[in-house]
Amino acid sequence: MENEPFSKTVSRSYPKSDDEIVVSATNLEDKLILNIQINGSMDTTFDIPISTSVKVRQTLGGGSQLINNNEDDAGIQPIVLIGEVNNIKLDIVATQIGKLMLTKQEPKNVILTLGSKWFGKSDVHEEDDFDKLMFILESVKSVI
Repeated sequence: MENEPFSKTVSRSYPKSDDEIVVSATNLEDKLILNIQINGSMDTTFDIPISTSVKVRQTLGGGSQLINNNEDDAGIQPIVLIGEVNNIKLDIVATQIGKLMLTKQEPKNVILTLGSKWFGKSDVHEEDDFDKLMFILESVKSVI
C-alpha cells in the first residue's frame, strides 16, 4: 500500500447520455471507500466484505486461481446499509466491484456508495443495463 495514493478521483461522461459519473476512491489500511456519483447523486450504500479465506489465499498466491474458478462469486455477498434492498441490478454492480477488488494484490473490504436511480428499477430491463455496468467497472478500475 505504500505506493498507492490515499485517494483518487475520475470524472467521465456516459457516452449514451449527458450523465456525468464521478468515481472517488479513498484507500484506508483495511478498507476502500468508493463513491460513485451519478449527476451528483449518491443514495445507496453497500458494505462489500472480502472473506478472510479469500484474503489468506490471495496472500499465499492463489488469488488468480480463485477468480478463474469463480467459486461461488468468490464469497462476495454485498450488504445493503442504506437504500433499496431488493434491487438486483445494484447487487450485481456491487458484486462485480467486489470481484474487481479481488484482482488487486491486497484485496480489501469495500464501502460503496452510488446513485441508484441511474440503473432504474430492478424489475425493468433496459437495453443499456450491461453497458452501464461495464462503464462503471471501467471507471472504478481506473481509481483502484
